Amino acid sequence: MDWCKRKKSGALVKKQRLVRGRERGEILLEELIECCDGKSNPIKFFSADDILKATDNLSECTCVSKLFGHGKWYSGMLDSHRTILVKKLWRGHPDYPRDFYRGARDIAISSMVSGHKNFMKLVGCCLEFRFPVIVYYDAKKQYSRLDLRLMLLSWKKRMKIAEEIATALAYLHTAFSRPLIYRNMHIQNILLGEDEKRKFPNWLSKSIGEGRIDEIVDLKMLEKMGEVSEEERCRMKAFLFLSERCIGLRGEVPKMVQVVKELRNSSSGL
Repeated sequence: MDWCKRKKSGALVKKQRLVRGRERGEILLEELIECCDGKSNPIKFFSADDILKATDNLSECTCVSKLFGHGKWYSGMLDSHRTILVKKLWRGHPDYPRDFYRGARDIAISSMVSGHKNFMKLVGCCLEFRFPVIVYYDAKKQYSRLDLRLMLLSWKKRMKIAEEIATALAYLHTAFSRPLIYRNMHIQNILLGEDEKRKFPNWLSKSIGEGRIDEIVDLKMLEKMGEVSEEERCRMKAFLFLSERCIGLRGEVPKMVQVVKELRNSSSGL
């Protein structure tokens, strides 16, 4: 008897997922047409069963990172043995069309930027869960959460991280007819690949007091570096000054294209 109830319940859940997927597919199509002027990269629609199978039922052992305030990253593998990264969102009320539009916009924007080296390459999505699921190719085989509190990264690597994040943001601001603004900029939303490519640090948006370099530099990193040359210290001061300009503490806030240029000039001799 219990088995029969479970079977009927499972069939009902699958039916609800299919209906939800069809309804949301129409909304997503409208969003793709609006954002991409009728042109977009082809994306694949996955079923909920596909996602659950690829990620071992979205188990914690496949969780790569948490998104700041609204989801998680999972790693998985498709039947074709292609590794993927799955972004499962949770924000707003999933059954309100207005709130689903946010997820649809996320998918549409991912389609627009997936060709850039510092953004994940979009494969497709699943609209059958209560919250949208977005699927990306995991070409690097392994990603980790960027955590500057736990990682001992050299100043050179940190400068590279900042440059690549700024490059990605500048692309959003300038590559399309309407500038795209990344409103949820947080360290937890950045993944670090095996080749140390940033897939697009909280110290960039943190309010920084004047004067002290160690307010933005990891003390453990400074200890490992040992004696810091005068040239290196000047670069750190320049970076601190640029950071303060970016958050409005010193003069006019620079455009992201200018930030990229200054970061490249500052790190060119590292």
